[in-house]
Amino acid sequence: MRIKIKGTLAILLFLLGPTACENCGEETYYSINGLKIYNFKYTGLDPIPIKTIEDGESSAWDKFFVQVGFEETYYTENRKSGGYTLFADCWGKGSLGSKIGLDTLYLITLKDYNDEYLQNDTLNSIILANDLTNGIGKFNNFYSLTKFVQENKASIPNHEFVLKINEPPSKDIGEYQFKLILILNGGKTFENESRIVKLIK
Repeated sequence: MRIKIKGTLAILLFLLGPTACENCGEETYYSINGLKIYNFKYTGLDPIPIKTIEDGESSAWDKFFVQVGFEETYYTENRKSGGYTLFADCWGKGSLGSKIGLDTLYLITLKDYNDEYLQNDTLNSIILANDLTNGIGKFNNFYSLTKFVQENKASIPNHEFVLKINEPPSKDIGEYQFKLILILNGGKTFENESRIVKLIK
């Protein structure tokens, strides 16, 4: 009987771990320590329809978006059994989202954007949000900032999100820069600035 139990346990460990849990790690939640901001443009080309805008490159204004990532710390609740991480902890780093949700965010232009939105104005009324833009056709699936904030109130499930501006700049070709301020529930605030980007009207 003892041999049978040991054999069953060995089979379970072979099928369920510890290799799988060791590979995926023990972290479940994440906390935000800072922001990372990147300038991207949508190309529509397979297999990767988006591209980082490097220094000196430009983008059509309506293909431009800002990608925001987090500097993160990962941690897990105490869910151990027999020295092996339970499978709920094996979904990947921060897979259950942030412990603290989003209160609000502000995208600010650091240069005159158009006649209505000047230097240091907030662009929230003309920006749209999305979680991912890595698939063909998803670039048109942006939605309102209000909806994005509401969906992330309790927790921020994704490790990055994107913002795009829904109105053209005033110049045919101009250099622009943006600052993001992100406020979590409880008041903890993070901010960072994008690199300067050249946009074409």
